[in-house]
Amino acid sequence: MILSREQQRAAEYREASSQLGDLIGCCGENNENAKAFYDITVDAVTNFGVSELYFRQAERWEAVKIMPNSASEHREVGMRYQALGLRQLERSRNFLDGLGKDIASISPGMSSPELRETVAQMQREMREQICQLEVKPADVVKIDQALNEVFETARQGNFERLVPYCQEKINQLYEARSREDRGLVENIPWWKVVAIALVIGFAFFWIIVRCIRKPNKCWNTTVSTANGVVKISELISKFC
Repeated sequence: MILSREQQRAAEYREASSQLGDLIGCCGENNENAKAFYDITVDAVTNFGVSELYFRQAERWEAVKIMPNSASEHREVGMRYQALGLRQLERSRNFLDGLGKDIASISPGMSSPELRETVAQMQREMREQICQLEVKPADVVKIDQALNEVFETARQGNFERLVPYCQEKINQLYEARSREDRGLVENIPWWKVVAIALVIGFAFFWIIVRCIRKPNKCWNTTVSTANGVVKISELISKFC
């Protein structure tokens, strides 16, 4: 079967996201809420990205004043994907209470110095990987800054901040995508920065939680997580 451009981009993003999803969902109990939250936010971002592909195609036709019927049809399809993404963001909130309870039940399996070193290693790997993105240096800085809150919070052991962090990013992404400009400002649109902070920030947060809960399961996680980060960020950045 030949996939359309929109289907191909969505498939590539979902495939890349599944790598982190597998890390979130494996190796222990109390992962159901985390995996469900991650999956639905990935779906929301996918639909926002696909909507932009349709919107931008419509805008190109409109700019040169050709194919008005096709432009109108593409706008309608884009609006459907946009609305679906917003509904999925709303549904993602349903898992936050469960996440909070899961975090409250954690019994750390590593010392504070070990935790700080684990977080520092993950942040180093993440920074090395996002520098491979084919975007402007200023945009790499924005992504780094957006994710820094996750690492600073985890470094201090404040894992109860995960739920408020996710709530904040959901609100920011919902607000950005609900605006008339759909968050399309600057070279890397604001909605993409927030989407990366939500999807990847949550993934890092939960994988760090997994590491402190079961340190013996952590050794092969850091590089795999960082590799997943660059692929997901790259694909989000390519959603027009």
